[in-house]
Amino acid sequence: MASRGLGYEDFQGVEEANKAADLLVIQFHDKYPGKVEMHPGRIYTDMRQLDQFCFAEFQGTWGSKTSAYG
Repeated sequence: MASRGLGYEDFQGVEEANKAADLLVIQFHDKYPGKVEMHPGRIYTDMRQLDQFCFAEFQGTWGSKTSAYG
């Protein structure tokens, strides 16, 4: 969400924020399935806040990339 200038405070609650984050992850995975194969997500069934996904976003200038694994 930070790559979109958003934080938990921009949503009515944690569940809504998590749904937004899930949508971004799904969108990334649909666009770059090879990245998902190379860097599969880590899912913690009992504590969703620890789930980790590969996510990178091009910012328009080569060598300038925002990336996160989480």
